[in-house]
Amino acid sequence: MTRNEAIRARRAIAAPFGATLALILLAASAMAQMGTGRVSGTVKDSQGNPIEGATVTARAGDSARVLEATTDEQGRWAILGFRSRTYDFSASAPGFMPYNYQAPMRQAGKNPDMDLVLERARMGQSAGTGGGLLAEAQELHQAGRFEEALSKYDELLAGDPTVYQVNLNRGAVLRELNRLDEAKAAYQVVLDQEPANAGALVSMADMAVNAGNLDEAVTYFEQAVNATDDEIIPFNVGQIYFQNGEMEKAVEYYEVASERKLDWAEPHLQIAMVYLNRGDLATAAEHLTMATEVEPGSAAAAQAEQMLAALPKPE
Repeated sequence: MTRNEAIRARRAIAAPFGATLALILLAASAMAQMGTGRVSGTVKDSQGNPIEGATVTARAGDSARVLEATTDEQGRWAILGFRSRTYDFSASAPGFMPYNYQAPMRQAGKNPDMDLVLERARMGQSAGTGGGLLAEAQELHQAGRFEEALSKYDELLAGDPTVYQVNLNRGAVLRELNRLDEAKAAYQVVLDQEPANAGALVSMADMAVNAGNLDEAVTYFEQAVNATDDEIIPFNVGQIYFQNGEMEKAVEYYEVASERKLDWAEPHLQIAMVYLNRGDLATAAEHLTMATEVEPGSAAAAQAEQMLAALPKPE
């Protein structure tokens, strides 16, 4: 091989790698623009009964982009896609007073749980905000006044120890205060009453990841995924594995998420990222194509189309 031939060969190898790196950076930038922060919680009435079919929405200022979720039969909801800024939230259900409030969201990871309480509408009432000790504690919590919020949560539990779910909120506050053993104890109270509580399981897993105890985290994660049909949980588990470089496990959980929500492009976009990291452009292209097909018109699908257009064309 001549010197010029060797140079051309090296360029041929380097070009796809350079294109792959550019695509990875492009996808990472797009995910940041779309927002990857998550929040979940419940909507219940003042007696602690779950409200099915309640609508929870989040809007950033006057933005036209609205994030929305509907509660399941246990009153649970989850929203993915937050950027780091303050959002206007609202929760509503037929026969109940709407609850409106503002809360700062973080793009990196999961935000504190929001367990919302709606008051039944009385004659002549049609609008307003939620009230009561729990709402006051949540507002302090979201405002970052953690010691005051913890005091209110403790006051609420002292008055009615049966509302054990409040320990989900207490655990989140205690984590913010770096009182991690107490936070674990709070989540364990919930799990003692409700072993399949996904919120407590995910929180325990997240704490284990932060402590570097991945084996313990996996135990909690698998229980959480099996405890619910929610697609957000396996997706976020996949994100954690991806960030820790465990690509096989990341793909496994992204696939679970995509199976649970067939018309969701983001899991396919993330799977494509895994294969781009490996340099397997053909498999990445398959998943990028799937992302465009399952959820056309979405931000993730638009990003997948852009990445497909940038992929090196086979010779």
